[in-house]
Amino acid sequence: METKGQDFILSQPYNNSIVIAPSFAGLTNGGRVALSYRNQWPGLSNFNTYVTYIAAFDYFLQEFNSGIGALVSNDIQAGGLVRSTEGALQYNYRVQLGGRHGSVYFRPGVQVKFMHKSLDFSRFIFSENIMVDGSIVNNGIHFDVEVESYNKLDAAFSSLFYNRHFWAGFNIDHLIPSNVSFLNQDAKIPIKFSIMGGYNLIYKESGWRNPYDEAVTFSVLLQRQGQFSQMDLGVAWTKSIFQVGAAYRGFLPVSTLTAHDAFIFSLGLNMEQFKVVYSYDVSLSALHNVSAGSHEISLQFFFNQKERSPMSFFCR
Repeated sequence: METKGQDFILSQPYNNSIVIAPSFAGLTNGGRVALSYRNQWPGLSNFNTYVTYIAAFDYFLQEFNSGIGALVSNDIQAGGLVRSTEGALQYNYRVQLGGRHGSVYFRPGVQVKFMHKSLDFSRFIFSENIMVDGSIVNNGIHFDVEVESYNKLDAAFSSLFYNRHFWAGFNIDHLIPSNVSFLNQDAKIPIKFSIMGGYNLIYKESGWRNPYDEAVTFSVLLQRQGQFSQMDLGVAWTKSIFQVGAAYRGFLPVSTLTAHDAFIFSLGLNMEQFKVVYSYDVSLSALHNVSAGSHEISLQFFFNQKERSPMSFFCR
């Protein structure tokens, strides 16, 4: 038996941005704690659900011009058939390009990650386990396996250019080749390449009556891992403490109906030290009649903010 798969996905990647790349750590110029919960395809009750939990922390060390980050994730597939737990540490260095006004910043970043993955063989169901009345008896695997779980190390490298109005960068993940087969076969995690970017169109600057910019933010995230390519296109409108967004996720090329995955709608509140966003995925795939979409909630808490971040339009 050989297992292959891609990393988990988020419908709100920029609300837990250090998941995208280590270059995002510390971009609020202070401290941040971010929590994400995703329940994918809850309508598939017969197969259980796909649930992801993420907790992240990042901080900007102003005296060292550096950002640090740490995150822990737990990805549960098919109700626990496959479980993946990851812990990562991140570092990046901020380089200011140009003068103080209208500056562009450059942040190269690195990440080291520990992965633990396990397979619950007791959940396997074969044809011989299914009775005539549909009941299940003696389920589980009936042949010897090499391992039931494994631990691996991994690494990533990223780069980011940005100012208050735009960002552009890339991330290369799974730089350490690892065999992830449970039967000692050749099943390596493919390297994942990501390209991210966007533009923040501020149509009303913040002032003494309104501490928040009013803006429309456009974002793109392109990812390729193995034979699969994914494209996320998003737009978000921010006014006062309210944020409304819409996004599209699909697979490349988009010339076929199977390439369309989901439309995503989001609604959030963005306050001085706290941000919460809820999003719902409307499935466009063949699962749209049975999956019941996907739900995702993100929470962010901010503290020790030393100065306004040039990236505050999506970090805040």
